[in-house]
Amino acid sequence: MDGCNVEQLSIMDEEEQQEEEEIKIEVRPLTNTNEEVCMDSSIWSNLPSDIFERVVAHMPVVCLSKLRTVCTKLNQTISSKNFLNAQADLPCREIWIALFETDSCSQFCAYDPNVNRWYRIPLTFLPWQVKGLASAGGLLCCRGEIDGFLCIVVCNPITKDWTVLPPMIKRRLVPFMAIQVLADQTEKGFKVIVAGDDVQPDGHTVKDLSCEVFDSRTDLWSLSGPIPPNTDLELGSATCNGNLYLLSYNPPGAFSFNLQEGVWTKLQAPMPRNLTMPVLVECSGRLFMVGRVVKRNPIGSVRVWELSENAMAWKEFIRMKDEVFKELYTDKGGELYFTAVGHGNFIYFSIYQSTQMLAVDIRSRLWFCLPRYPATGASQGKQFLCYPFTPNLYASVSRNESSDITTPLLAAHALSGATNSWDQT
Repeated sequence: MDGCNVEQLSIMDEEEQQEEEEIKIEVRPLTNTNEEVCMDSSIWSNLPSDIFERVVAHMPVVCLSKLRTVCTKLNQTISSKNFLNAQADLPCREIWIALFETDSCSQFCAYDPNVNRWYRIPLTFLPWQVKGLASAGGLLCCRGEIDGFLCIVVCNPITKDWTVLPPMIKRRLVPFMAIQVLADQTEKGFKVIVAGDDVQPDGHTVKDLSCEVFDSRTDLWSLSGPIPPNTDLELGSATCNGNLYLLSYNPPGAFSFNLQEGVWTKLQAPMPRNLTMPVLVECSGRLFMVGRVVKRNPIGSVRVWELSENAMAWKEFIRMKDEVFKELYTDKGGELYFTAVGHGNFIYFSIYQSTQMLAVDIRSRLWFCLPRYPATGASQGKQFLCYPFTPNLYASVSRNESSDITTPLLAAHALSGATNSWDQT
């Protein structure tokens, strides 16, 4: 299992990090993670191997990637089954986000809120360029192309392990593909859920929005419950507490898919009025919806709602500050398009045609700016997709074999003919 070396996890230089747009907004204080600590080499050099592994298991994945290049012994230790199991048992601390171009690419950008940095992470270990679709607990699900045919690739970009899933049961017309993940610590292996219009042998499509699930433990696809008929889904989804949630623009509303029972349910919570560009996000086991409300005022406002399952209603949680929204709106020449992703305690906003991202902490409700991300062409009209990302060395792409390492559950949906407001710009 090959690890990323220092060059492969490249960090933006300081000048690039400090170049930010001037937005009147509070800045989130950062914890100083670079304090020097005096360590007695006579003690640390003689630690028993099991104690050493427990200590090193708490190191960030960037440090582990560097440590593996020091010597063969350290590389073997960090790659060992005992070490990976010990690290998998620790609470998740590295809650990043991944940023992909909508075009096929051979790298992606990842943001670490603990150190307020962006990283460029290569995907050159794959034999072709891919389109990033989502991530779960360290695994990425991507769309590639083999001999002119679309395929689904699951990989761990840190260890560079990857696998191509077998063909699906039904042919599908998939002009847009979106995927969202679900981490399930009780499952071993991963699952991928795909839904979309069926393509008949004569080339015609049937709009029944069937659904099928791939299980790495059996290495097989199986048909699951169909999506309710006459449903036009929005691009994007969120997973929360064992359910995959999707939005529908016709009829307006939200649907949930129980990943264990394979059953679709329409949420009875009414959608907010005058809502445009809605996006579902998950944060710390809570389901939120982000969107823009436009009334008589053409500027409108960006708001966040939380789903109250007891009352079955979307309750307003927070609004973007007026001065921030107006400045962004003016910067975009009167047009503001965005997408959002949730991970940990943060909701991140990616602004169309901007290298600047915003975020809000759901605990303190404090808004802050991220450093500019190192993606070329962001200000030239390229579009980007954001997904949760939890980098680690233990997430496995093994299929149809027993494993002692717990890996996340991937849930995906491939949308046929679905669009949202951002994609139409």
